Amino acid sequence: EPEWFTKYGRFLEQYPWDTVIVHRPYKVKLNEYNAERIYNKILKAKLGIEYLWYALELDRDYNWVHSHILTCQGDNPLHPNRHDIAKAIKRSVSEIKYFDHPESQQAIAHYCSKSISHNNIIGYGFLYK
Repeated sequence: EPEWFTKYGRFLEQYPWDTVIVHRPYKVKLNEYNAERIYNKILKAKLGIEYLWYALELDRDYNWVHSHILTCQGDNPLHPNRHDIAKAIKRSVSEIKYFDHPESQQAIAHYCSKSISHNNIIGYGFLYK
């Protein structure tokens, strides 16, 4: 695995992530230019999410892109679900393929180092409210 992504995984492990999301769009192809605009909508929606991180990953056939998203709510008592995320980005809930809460921050580091194909990352970003 690339050394830069291992270091990035250690960096992400320091944040109190609440949710892990996989977004696999059907109609709009994600790229490094539109991803920030799309995912900023999650922060602007009144879901209580303070910041998020995303990585854009090429699919196995390299014709399409999906994203891995980590969100943090801080001390906010709201608990958005996959329907809330889909509504915020104005997409079908069927595009939110995975939505779960990590067991620990170490689980986040493991997710970032094992579940994401590092050689296929085409972009990533850290967005704050």
